[in-house]
Amino acid sequence: MKSIAYGTLQIDTALYDFIGNEVLPDTGISVEAFWNGFETAVLDFGPRNVQLLRKRDVFQSQLDMWYKNHQKTFDHEEHIAFLKEIGYYLDEKEPFEINAGAMDPEISDIAAPQLVVPADNARYALNAANARWGSLLDALYGTDVIDDSEPYEKRFTYNPERGEKVFEFVYAFLDRTFPLSSCSYADVEAFRLEKNTVVAQRLDGSYVSLREPEKWVGYTGETCDPTGLLLQNNGLHVEIRLDRNGTIGQTNLAGIQDIILESALSVIQDCEDSVAAVDTEDKIRIYRHWLGMMKGDLSVSFEHKAHTIVRALNPDKTFFSKDGTPLILKGRALLLIRNVGLHMMSSSITCNDKPIAEGLLDAFVTALCALHDLKKENGLRNSVASHI
Repeated sequence: MKSIAYGTLQIDTALYDFIGNEVLPDTGISVEAFWNGFETAVLDFGPRNVQLLRKRDVFQSQLDMWYKNHQKTFDHEEHIAFLKEIGYYLDEKEPFEINAGAMDPEISDIAAPQLVVPADNARYALNAANARWGSLLDALYGTDVIDDSEPYEKRFTYNPERGEKVFEFVYAFLDRTFPLSSCSYADVEAFRLEKNTVVAQRLDGSYVSLREPEKWVGYTGETCDPTGLLLQNNGLHVEIRLDRNGTIGQTNLAGIQDIILESALSVIQDCEDSVAAVDTEDKIRIYRHWLGMMKGDLSVSFEHKAHTIVRALNPDKTFFSKDGTPLILKGRALLLIRNVGLHMMSSSITCNDKPIAEGLLDAFVTALCALHDLKKENGLRNSVASHI
C-alpha cells in the first residue's frame, strides 16, 4: 500500500486523504491536531493494550487447564476460589452511583426493539435507520404472522381475503391496546376530535370514546376530519392513518389506510460481527456511510420494477398536539456504532512498524464523524442529547 509518514505512524494514503478531505472539514479540528492527538493515543494505549491482551492469553491458558483437570470433579466453591486466586474474579465493591447527565430517551427511558445492521451496506444501513416507524399492515400481509394457506395466501396481486385477515389482527390489536368504551374498532365508521378526546362513530350512529383518553396524544388534518390519530402506549407511539380515497382506506369502513408503529428505536451500525472489513478500502466504505448518516446526507438509489428508488434518512414526523400546537417526533432510530475490538490489529496504520489496534482506529474515526451530528441544524439530528 502507499503510505504517508507522520511521526511514528505510517498511514495508508487513502485513509489519510479520506480523513483530511471528507471527515475533518467543518469539525474545527485541523489535520495536524488530529494526527498529533491520534499518535499520542496510540503511543499511550498501544503498549497497554498489548499487555492486557497478553494477560488475557494467560487467563485463557489457566482456565483451559483448570477445566480440563476438573471435568469430572467440578465444585462450584472450588471454582470460585480458583478464579479469585488467578485474579479473574474480583470481590464486589460497595454500591456507588454515577451521573451520566442527560441521555437520549432511547437509552435512558424507553424500552423497544433494537436492530443490528452491517455498516458496509448503505441501503441496509439507511433502511435500519428509518425503521423507527413501520407499517403494521405491510408487516402482517407480507409475513407468516397471517396464515399463508388457501384462501389467505400471498399472491402476485393483492388478495382481499388475506387483507381481511390482516384487519382482523389490526382490530384485535387496537381493541387490546387502545380500547374503546363500548365497541370494537371493527364497528367504527368514522373518527373525529371533540373536547380534547377522540370520538368514534359506530354503525348505528351512536358515539363512543377511548376507555383511556390519555392515550391519545396528537393528530393530523382537521379536528372534524382528521387524517391521522396519534396514540401512545408504554412510551411508544401508534399512528392510525385515515384516507377514504386510499388504496386500503377505500375498502375499510373507517377509512383506515395504515397503522404505523414506532418500533426499532435504536440501531447498531455494525463494523465487526456482521461484516468483513479487512483492508483500508473496506474500512473507508464503512466510515463513509457512518459519516453520511452523521451529516444527514447519505443516500443511495436502486432500480425496482423499472422505477428508480432513492433511499435517504427520513425526516421527523409532525403532528398537532391536543391543544393544536405542533408536536414533532423523531423520524429515525438512534444510531449506535459497534467498533472492532481491541484484540484485532490493523495494517491501515502502523506505529513503529507494528499494526495498531483496529478498535482504536475505529473509535477515533467514528467519533470524529459523529462531531458533524452535533453541528446539524436541519432536523436530522441523531443524538438529541448531543452525545457521541
